[in-house]
Amino acid sequence: MIEVLLAMVVFAILATAFASTLSATLRSFANSKARTVAEQVASSQLEDARRLAYDDLGTVGGNPPGVLQPSRTVTNGGQVLTVGVDVSYVDDPLPGGVETGANYKSVQVTVTTAGSTTPLAQMTTDVAPPSAPAQDKGLIKVQVVDEGLKQPVSGAVVNLGSGPDAPLSDTTDTDGKVRFAALAPTTASGSNSKYEVTVSAPGYQTLPEDLPPTPAARTSLSAGDVFNTVLRIFRPVTLTVDLVDGAGLPFTAPTTVAVSSPRGAGTVTVTGGHASLTQVAGAPLVPNVSYTIGSTAAGGYFSAAPTQVVPSAYPTDLTSQVTLVMAPYATGMLTARLTDSTGAVVSGATVVVSDGPASIAVTGVSDASGLATIAVPSGSAPLYTIDVPARAGYGTATTTVAGPSGTGTVTIDVTVPKL
Repeated sequence: MIEVLLAMVVFAILATAFASTLSATLRSFANSKARTVAEQVASSQLEDARRLAYDDLGTVGGNPPGVLQPSRTVTNGGQVLTVGVDVSYVDDPLPGGVETGANYKSVQVTVTTAGSTTPLAQMTTDVAPPSAPAQDKGLIKVQVVDEGLKQPVSGAVVNLGSGPDAPLSDTTDTDGKVRFAALAPTTASGSNSKYEVTVSAPGYQTLPEDLPPTPAARTSLSAGDVFNTVLRIFRPVTLTVDLVDGAGLPFTAPTTVAVSSPRGAGTVTVTGGHASLTQVAGAPLVPNVSYTIGSTAAGGYFSAAPTQVVPSAYPTDLTSQVTLVMAPYATGMLTARLTDSTGAVVSGATVVVSDGPASIAVTGVSDASGLATIAVPSGSAPLYTIDVPARAGYGTATTTVAGPSGTGTVTIDVTVPKL
C-alpha cells in the first residue's frame, strides 16, 4: 500500500511539471503563431502602400494626406488584429541641397491584438518619389513648448487651418516638433493668402500672442520658403486674493485690485474680501511669471503690494494665494501726462504707480488728453515709480517722481517710445 501511495505521489509531481511545461509550450506556440500572422499582415500592408501612386501615399487626415486608413481592424487566422499605419515625410537633402522637408516618405505599419497596445509586429519602409523633390513648395516647422516649464510638449496636436493645402494635422514628437512639408505657395488674397497654425493639448491653452493672426501663427509661403515658429502653451493658473483689515478681519468694501507683470497690467473689482483670478483685463495669468498685486478702496485705503511667482510649484500646483492688508492713509493725487516720442498724446495706456510710503501698486488709464490721475498715499515728498507697460505700437516707459506731500496733485510728463 505504501509503495502504491509513493508511486501516486511521484506520478502527481511529474504530471504537474509536465502539465506546466505543456501549457507554457502551447502559449509559446500560440504567441509565435500570432506574431507570424501579424508579420504577414504588416508585410501585406507595406506592399499595398508601395503600389500606391506617390501623391496618394499618406493617411486620411494625416500629414502627408493620402488614401490609407491610419487604423483598421482585420481578422486573419482566427485572430482579430488592429493595423496602424503612419506615413511621414523624411528630410534628407543632399549636401548643399535646398531644405524641402520632403525628400521621400517613410511608412511604418504596427500590428497589435485588438484592444492591446503591445506590438506583435512593426515594419518600416521608405518610398522615394518618382522624381527629385520639387523646389516650388514650402515648409512649415513648428515646435510646441510649455511656457511655464520652457520645455517641449510631446503629443500635442498641431493643426494647419488655412492656406492652399489646409486642413492638415499632426502630433508633436518627443522634441515637441511637427513639420508640414511640400506645401503649395500662398496666393495674394482670399482664404489661400496665409497658412495658419494652432495647437491643442488636454489641459492646456495657448498664449494669446501665439494665436492667429499673430506672426507666430500665421504666414505666407513662397516657393522654397521655410517658416520656423514656436507655439507656447501652458496650464491655466489661479491667483486667490484675500483682503483683510488691520485686525485680520475680512475687508468687504468694494476694492480695486491691480495686478501687474512684465506681460502687462490690469485691474479687477473685488467685493466681499475674496476673489479667485485666472485673468486680468482679458489676459490670462501665465505660470512662472512674477506678478505684483496691490489694492485700493474708497476712503484712502491701500495695501502693500507683494510680488510673487504664480503659482509656486507649476505644474503640480496650479494655484497661488496672497493676503492684502488694507490700511487707511492720507491721500493726494498723482497725474501722469503721456506723450509719445513724436509729441503726440498717448491715450488708453495703462499706468502703474508703485512704491511710496505704503509700498503700493495701483493703476490708471490715460484719457483722451493723455492724462492718468491716480490717488496715492501722501507723505513727506514720497518717491513713486511710474511704469507704462509696452503695448502694440509702443515701448515701455519708466520714471520716478516725488509724490504729493498733502492732498494736492503732482503732475509729471512721461514720454512713451513709439515703435
